Amino acid sequence: MGDKPISIIQHNCAKTYEVLTSLLHYTNGTADIILIQKPWLAPDGSPYSHPSFTYIVPDTANGHSPRTAAYLSKSRLDIL
Repeated sequence: MGDKPISIIQHNCAKTYEVLTSLLHYTNGTADIILIQKPWLAPDGSPYSHPSFTYIVPDTANGHSPRTAAYLSKSRLDIL
């Protein structure tokens, strides 16, 4: 692991596309990990994909949508 501190942001997106995309856009380059409550999901249930972040969503059962998601900066994959 490098010497740079890890920057973590948490936000409730209220299942809103504009909130999620704005958050990822404006934190690009400043946040290493973004923890999302109530993430927006596409109609097919897939999470939003951003070119600067890798997303992690939990597996769900019974067709329920995930209530959380994490986005990890692709420039800081050393923190894994």
